[in-house]
Amino acid sequence: MRTDHWDGIQNDVFLLHFGGPTSSAEVQPFLTELFEDPFILRVLLPEGARKALGRFIARRRVPKADSQYRVIGYSPINRYTDIQARHLEKKLREIHPNTNVHVINRYTAPRAVDVVRGLDTRVRRRVFLLTLYPHFSHATAGSSMFDFDKAWRLCHGSDHDKMTRVSSWWHQRDYLEYSWELLRESLQSALDASARSGDPRITVLFSAHGLPVKYLRRGDPYPHEIRAHFAELEARARKWLPPAADVAFELSFQSRVGPVEWLRPYTEDMIARLGRERGGQLVMVPVSFVSDHIETLYEMDVTYKADAAKAGFTGWHRVTMPNDDERLAHCLRQTLVTHGF
Repeated sequence: MRTDHWDGIQNDVFLLHFGGPTSSAEVQPFLTELFEDPFILRVLLPEGARKALGRFIARRRVPKADSQYRVIGYSPINRYTDIQARHLEKKLREIHPNTNVHVINRYTAPRAVDVVRGLDTRVRRRVFLLTLYPHFSHATAGSSMFDFDKAWRLCHGSDHDKMTRVSSWWHQRDYLEYSWELLRESLQSALDASARSGDPRITVLFSAHGLPVKYLRRGDPYPHEIRAHFAELEARARKWLPPAADVAFELSFQSRVGPVEWLRPYTEDMIARLGRERGGQLVMVPVSFVSDHIETLYEMDVTYKADAAKAGFTGWHRVTMPNDDERLAHCLRQTLVTHGF
């Protein structure tokens, strides 16, 4: 346990995440909150008109989204976030006992304004904002932090003067090693399956959540951080793989919605092309996620798995998400330490 000049001061870590519907009744409110977010629906309309458009889009998407959520038993993301918060709090209290970790979800409870309103304003505290998005985008980390700032000003009248923001941490040494460990497990599974089948071909397809191209044109760093993370993990994998292994590495983007152009190549297009050109074993890597949710449990494990079989792949492997694994909390703790915790 460390003792220093911060002892006696409350440390409040706010773990910011997306949230997700845990029942059919929560799907429409979740989608409404999502599409009313100005960081998600970026259109040049007055606020009232923009929100009305967001509600319209949400209502249109409810039947399809609810049917998909029903297949996976609805979203486990809130449960995993709560577990990671408890893991992280325990680890941080080994450094500073007077530490609390609070969960704030962007589109489901607990919401920022409710959590912030419940804080004792008489306490001297340091505030740390830590998102569960390893890569920064204005649509995710930016939106969550903006929402927190708005809630803090509403409840306390001004910004907090001792606040540290951690908005991107994919490059943290422990997390890079951890994400490589998860990839290595699936690579080994694919190598074993390849040896049994006599077909040496393995394709490793990293799939990140997509983003409209207009975000990139406005300077969003997300695709650059994703490509850098991809390059780091590919380098580790190539160093580890046997020299004779026939392994290809590719990066794609998933989950596009609406008529606008999104980051390319699209994951479904890559699966179709690589299945025709290579076949063999396919290893899917959900590179921009730390918790299973609809993009992994349905889009990947149901839709893309079926697409892969149809395209000609003979084996399917999907990298496990951290979910409730305490190793992720260790990475988060080390990230906070490097930011002055």
